[in-house]
Amino acid sequence: MKSITRTLIVLVIAITGLASCDKDEPDGLWPKMKWNAPQNLVEENGIYIVPAEGGEYTFECTNYSGVWLSLIEDNGEIVYPAADHEDFHSYMGKGFGVNCDHNHVKVSFAPLDASTESRSLTVDVTAGDIFYAFRFTQRR
Repeated sequence: MKSITRTLIVLVIAITGLASCDKDEPDGLWPKMKWNAPQNLVEENGIYIVPAEGGEYTFECTNYSGVWLSLIEDNGEIVYPAADHEDFHSYMGKGFGVNCDHNHVKVSFAPLDASTESRSLTVDVTAGDIFYAFRFTQRR
């Protein structure tokens, strides 16, 4: 009986080794994320321009079905939502909020207060081994 069990274990290990990933295909060669951006949001040099009044903007990923938050940079301050707040899908900052739902990312901006001329926000999302950065500037 021990001989059969030992043979089965060796067989499972051998099959698992043969079925592993191709060594010639390096990690990270996933297709880039493709996004449909809101029509009412202006983009300048890869940065979305948000009006001082704020607003809510939903982006749709067309080639990945599940995205989550990786990193948020708010006016130079970096936050890792999953590590810092144990939430991979939503984050509320000062004057903004982000929510990931399947292949949608919704970013909401509160109006700028009277003493603030502009703010910058970067929202990095991931779908595993692929990442995308949304860059925003809210200004008067």
